[in-house]
Amino acid sequence: VEYALDFPMYANLARVETRLYLDQYGGEKDVWIGKTLY
Repeated sequence: VEYALDFPMYANLARVETRLYLDQYGGEKDVWIGKTLY
């Protein structure tokens, strides 16, 4: 349930969800996070 509340329905696409995760947790500063998720 918590996952469904955190990520809206339009974000169920894998790449969109990954992008939202990077935006939320600061992936632009940590290169390894971006490389691991993409």
